[in-house]
Amino acid sequence: MQKTKKIIVTHVIVGVILILTFIAVKMIGSSKSKSSGMPGMMPPANSMPGGGAPGAGAGGANGGGGAPGNGTSNGNAKGGAGSQLNGTGAQNGGAAQGATSSAGNLGGTPVAGGRAGFGNKKSQTVTPVRTVVAQEVILQDYVMTSGDIQTQTSIEVFPSIGGTVVQMNVSLGSPVKKGDIIGYIDPSEPGSYYAKSPITCPISGSILTAPAKPGQKVQASSVITKIGDIENLQVSAKIPERYVAELAVGQKAEIKLEAYPDVSFSASVVRISPVVDSSTRTKEIILNFDKKDSRINAGMFAKVKLFTSAYKGAFAIGQDSIVSNSDKNYLFVVNNDDTVSKREITLGKNVDGYYQILSGVEFGETVVTEGMLTLYEGAKVRDIGK
Repeated sequence: MQKTKKIIVTHVIVGVILILTFIAVKMIGSSKSKSSGMPGMMPPANSMPGGGAPGAGAGGANGGGGAPGNGTSNGNAKGGAGSQLNGTGAQNGGAAQGATSSAGNLGGTPVAGGRAGFGNKKSQTVTPVRTVVAQEVILQDYVMTSGDIQTQTSIEVFPSIGGTVVQMNVSLGSPVKKGDIIGYIDPSEPGSYYAKSPITCPISGSILTAPAKPGQKVQASSVITKIGDIENLQVSAKIPERYVAELAVGQKAEIKLEAYPDVSFSASVVRISPVVDSSTRTKEIILNFDKKDSRINAGMFAKVKLFTSAYKGAFAIGQDSIVSNSDKNYLFVVNNDDTVSKREITLGKNVDGYYQILSGVEFGETVVTEGMLTLYEGAKVRDIGK
């Protein structure tokens, strides 16, 4: 009984050893097959091309047995310095024809049932951008304010004596001449009667304010009306104190009126107040229109764009084209080979979102204005604006 058990155990052990040996042999055979058949793997030492004379051998490209070819030993499709191999063999179950150059790149022309080899050339992504050539740009600074249209010459009319207005011969806008009688004042009081006192025009022009009405009591210091020359108009505007240092006689301005929002009227500064109004912290300026225009009327509200300093001598670009990082600012400059260089720049004055570039870019260089968010040093670009 014991002998029978020993025989059974011995048979089991022998069986296990045979099974393990069979598995190991299978694994070794599979490993060898993969190492000789996968593309891109290093061939055995005896198959590397050498400096010896070419010989005939069985071409084993990717593990297939093919017809003999002219080349280095064993006909493997691998190039060496100064050698060229043309071989025909079975590749992955089909015929393939491969050729290698002296650079050692593995390439192939696929035929029936075969695969081409792999190359090592990499393509670079080209980024579409828009650019501008750096040149001098003048940034014109300005101040926005408001004002009133008024006559260049105007005067208030006063009666020569107090009393009651009994007659008015003019209305708002009426043209008058110097010496014309525009109304009468009755200085009579209860119990005393006097002759009517005429109100005369001191200058020629037009009635700018509504005159006093008949029956109205006035004094010698009361303003009856205001007369001015509506042919020659000006703008009176207030400038905040912080801009006073930039004011100068002769500065140009654009005037816009509510009645004509799409029309700009040009004007020039002719007078600057010598004092600052302490209640409003503003300084008054007077501007004359460069041309007469019948559409401009005294009493209109005006929007004034006063041009002050002009910044010259530098290239300027929109702030959206500037890349900022850790308190530093950059622009991308296009090189002759259509790659870009990332340049650190120094910013100057800013007007309406455009910055002066004081350093980092030279006149004549091409600067990226759109599409810079995905760029990096040496990136390839194409200008879609050309």
